[in-house]
Amino acid sequence: MTISRRDFIKTSGLFAAFSALAACTPQTTAQTITGHSSGSGSVGVVSTPIATTVPTMTADDPLTVLTLNRISFGATPDMYSRVSQIGVDAFIDEQLNPENINDDATDQLMSRFSTLTMTPAQRFQLPQFGQPIQELVAATILRQWHSQRQLKEVMVDFWSNHFNIYIGKGLCRVLKTDDDLNVIRPNAFAKFGDILTASAHSPAMLIFLDNAES
Repeated sequence: MTISRRDFIKTSGLFAAFSALAACTPQTTAQTITGHSSGSGSVGVVSTPIATTVPTMTADDPLTVLTLNRISFGATPDMYSRVSQIGVDAFIDEQLNPENINDDATDQLMSRFSTLTMTPAQRFQLPQFGQPIQELVAATILRQWHSQRQLKEVMVDFWSNHFNIYIGKGLCRVLKTDDDLNVIRPNAFAKFGDILTASAHSPAMLIFLDNAES
C-alpha cells in the first residue's frame, strides 16, 4: 500500500490527537493548545467529546489545531482562516507545493542579509568574523516565523538537523550558508537519496567531516 505525503501528515496528526484523547475520561477531554507564531501564547482550552469515528477536521476542531502545529512553527489565525476556506486536505496540498505560494514578504526580509548572496570567498574576507553565522541564524528564524511556506521550513529544519554541520568549525562558518541555500532548501521535499547525495558533495559537509584533509 502506498501512502501519499499528504495522507501521512494528516494521519500523523490524527494519531497524535487520538493518543492524547485516549488518556482522558470516556465522556470529554479538555486540552490546552499552545502556539508561538501568533504571539498570543495559549490559544485556549477545547472540550471535545470522544467519538468512535474520525470527525471532520475544521478550524474549530482540536485535530485541525494539532495538524497545523505539526506542519508549521505554530498555527496562526491566518492559517485557521485559510483552512476554513479550503479545508485541511487542500491546505496540506498547498504546503507540499511551496513554489506556488507567494512569499514575497519573507523574501523582502531576506534582502537585509547581505551574506546570503555572497560567495564563500566574499564571506571569508568580511571584517566581522561572525557575520555569516549571525545572518544565517537570523534568516532561518525569520523564515520560520514569517514564511507562508511553513511546511517547507519545518522540513528544512528537520534535514538541517539530520545532516548536521557545526557552523563554528573552521570554514563551515562561511560555507554553511551555501549548504542551506543549495543543498537543504532545494531538497526539502526530495527523496532521501537525492538529499544524501547533495549533502555528500557539500563543501561545508566535507569540511565538517574532515574529508577535505583525508
